[in-house]
Amino acid sequence: MTYQKTIALDHPTTTETLSGRTYDGVATYIKLLQQSGAVSTGNFDIAHGITGLVRIVAIYGGAHVADGTEVPIPNSGSGSTDVLSVRDFGTTGNIRVTVGTAWTTSIELSDIWLVVEYTK
Repeated sequence: MTYQKTIALDHPTTTETLSGRTYDGVATYIKLLQQSGAVSTGNFDIAHGITGLVRIVAIYGGAHVADGTEVPIPNSGSGSTDVLSVRDFGTTGNIRVTVGTAWTTSIELSDIWLVVEYTK
């Protein structure tokens, strides 16, 4: 297995795109996933719509916070209540996001986006 740095992308799109990189000799693709609107605490799944997915190489992203700031994903927070992470695959065809119980009222999250780099 080889380590890859996160791709610096100015404008990732929701359309699958070749990344120009390889992972263990296999070409990687990138795709932007978005979840618009307010996000509840707990677990929820975002459909990735990727056909032929073999391995996820990297996932990173962010979310809007109600106080006007942005928070990166993954975000370990200071404890289990303010965690924000991509925990695992949800059901087939989905990526699961975990939102800690502290992300409510004045720091409620919305408009989550994830960039997924993967092989086919």
